[in-house]
Amino acid sequence: MRDNLIREELNTFIKKLNDESIDSQAIVIVEGKRDVEALKALGYKGSLMEYYKGINLDNLINSLKKYKKVILLFDLDKHGRLLTAKLTRALESYIKVDLFYRRKLVEIAKGRFTTIQNLSKYS
Repeated sequence: MRDNLIREELNTFIKKLNDESIDSQAIVIVEGKRDVEALKALGYKGSLMEYYKGINLDNLINSLKKYKKVILLFDLDKHGRLLTAKLTRALESYIKVDLFYRRKLVEIAKGRFTTIQNLSKYS
């Protein structure tokens, strides 16, 4: 029963994320390949980018120029929070950084999952 409720909330979440990607010309940035796969498995069809350690900030900023907004969806653990804060500070002078969906995912998770890749079990 609880899993069904999470599935419903995640379906609504992904629908809104898809709409945001199209309506606001947004791109979602996640930590890795499994995160990309998990979002796609849930039905996300918008633009996605993997963030990896050591990426050149200038190259990252240049690759984001065609978008109006960046949605950061890093893991919900301490590392993900630190990475979100770091990247927000680095990017906010160049592009709008949206953390709404990260906060929404924290609400949905309620401690039941902490990584984006774990979302695939609800697809």
